[in-house]
Amino acid sequence: MDRAHAAWETERDRACCEETEVDEGGLVRPMLISVCKTRATRARILLLKEMGAYP
Repeated sequence: MDRAHAAWETERDRACCEETEVDEGGLVRPMLISVCKTRATRARILLLKEMGAYP
């Protein structure tokens, strides 16, 4: 599970950087990356709860 989670985090971070690429160099990009990561993490938690893998 730890390796799967680490792989998921790596993919999440890559996807969020790609999603916000258009804002490269902008002051708001760090916030957009944070929002993206939060949204992806919440979706991941819901998925894991549905699978019964997260209390």
